[in-house]
Amino acid sequence: MLPVSACRLKTGGRPEKWHRREIADAIRYVVDNGIKWRALPADYPPWQTVSTTTSGAGTRPEPSALSVIS
Repeated sequence: MLPVSACRLKTGGRPEKWHRREIADAIRYVVDNGIKWRALPADYPPWQTVSTTTSGAGTRPEPSALSVIS
């Protein structure tokens, strides 16, 4: 389930340029078809938007989320 966008909260916010569902669909398309980001069809958001969303820019992984390979 996708989180609620900021523009729908009481605190407000700028409406999203690309709906999160479209970005999630684009990620699924890339993973399913094994294509490169730049080969994303024009029906989806720009590849830079989708790639930045998945890169986790500005976020750090939780220590509990990291797994040790033995």
